[in-house]
Amino acid sequence: MTRLQDKCENCGKVAKTVSEKLMQMPGDTTPDMKLITLECGHVMTRSIPKGTPFHKFQMGGDPNCQHVWDKNSCTLCNRKRPYQFQIDGMAFLEQGLSVNDGAASFDEMGLGKTIQAGGVLFFHKEWWPVLWIVKSGLKYQTASFLIHWLGENHIPQVINTSKDFLVPGFNHYIIDTTCWSRKSALSSLERS
Repeated sequence: MTRLQDKCENCGKVAKTVSEKLMQMPGDTTPDMKLITLECGHVMTRSIPKGTPFHKFQMGGDPNCQHVWDKNSCTLCNRKRPYQFQIDGMAFLEQGLSVNDGAASFDEMGLGKTIQAGGVLFFHKEWWPVLWIVKSGLKYQTASFLIHWLGENHIPQVINTSKDFLVPGFNHYIIDTTCWSRKSALSSLERS
């Protein structure tokens, strides 16, 4: 697998960081700015979000209910919300992705990595379309998650073989790891 590298927006050289300076902006929701000085002498700016309302990322139930929460579920309408550790994970992923450093969640199975990724993507349309690479048995479970948690605008295309035609305009594409090689997946995506 090749490593994705940032390029300087001005000269196109590989963006090697020399120094970084965080400029904190006033307010709870105004993004902070990070100034990144590169080896080539140019400066890149990145917006570092703060205050993204991940606690509002909820599924099902009645949104107008006066919720009575028992952990992550409303006892009155059965609306679901992320646990606090999942909200913290969303903030971590958002911060890493916003400065193009990348981020990953390595929580144990069943702790909500998909919810964390979905929460970040729900608030960041600029990162769409998204390619989900999952185990073959989780393709339709992932599709169901996207529809129930993110809404009808997030109906994905589930791709089963490298011969499937990619339909343009979807916000999400799902492939499985067992029937796709990296090369065939990338060539299919390039064709779309």
